[in-house]
Amino acid sequence: MKNTNRNEHALLEHGSIELLEYTLHSAITRSLYGLVPDAVHSLRLQTVLDLHCRSGAWAVDFAQSFPAVHVIGVDEDEANIEMARQRAAIENNTACIFQRVDFTQPLPFAGESVDFIHALAIAPLLRPARWSALLLECRRVLKVGGSINLIGLSLGPGSSLAHQQMLQLEDQLYRLQGYGFADPSVPYTSNPGVYFPRLLQQADFREVAYRLAPIDYGTPAAFAYQCNLYFLRRLQNKREYVLQQQLISELDFDRLIEQRQVDLVAEDYCAAGMLVSVTATKE
Repeated sequence: MKNTNRNEHALLEHGSIELLEYTLHSAITRSLYGLVPDAVHSLRLQTVLDLHCRSGAWAVDFAQSFPAVHVIGVDEDEANIEMARQRAAIENNTACIFQRVDFTQPLPFAGESVDFIHALAIAPLLRPARWSALLLECRRVLKVGGSINLIGLSLGPGSSLAHQQMLQLEDQLYRLQGYGFADPSVPYTSNPGVYFPRLLQQADFREVAYRLAPIDYGTPAAFAYQCNLYFLRRLQNKREYVLQQQLISELDFDRLIEQRQVDLVAEDYCAAGMLVSVTATKE
């Protein structure tokens, strides 16, 4: 077993989704060498928008690192907003506010009122046709000279067969829901990360640039184990819909989850992912 004992594994398996998301956030921040790209001048920021803030990990972390900055986190899921508010309250952070928004509607902010927009997509988030309108809204609310940073996380290969099957199953599910960016016959096209540069250019952003960074979630450490638990829970939460779509039998699904849990604590388990961090500017 890896560097977590049985008691630690039991604790992590019953840990909150906030804990798992924060661990994933920490791993992503380490891989990208910071909360914002080097091209963004953090000390000049006054108002920051965290698009799709989930449980508020990035927003609260940023607000603690830059207490003079006003941070707004938005998400379509009310449950995520409540988790984010609780995290901010626990950290006694009053610089963050969180509110639910409908990404199919205009963003509820004045034009040219935001200095920087951060968005992390660890799932498809939006269907391809909806990205254009949202990015145009991002451009509207950004100040001239303001920047946007879109980050996509693509889960990559792992030494576990159950891991590979899980990735394939998730991708099939997302493409059935209309999140695919390419021909339906092409596998692993539901993550929008590699399409971010094109989408930003189409929304009339300038100075579009990207960098790739590996993320190791197979290393023998507790944080990697928690990252894997997060991905595993994400699939478990879709169990009913997966079975309805007859993508896999109930027995095989349960066996897949069980085997995945066994594999991720094996001594020889190895897995990697890729982060696509794309920045652009409003001129």
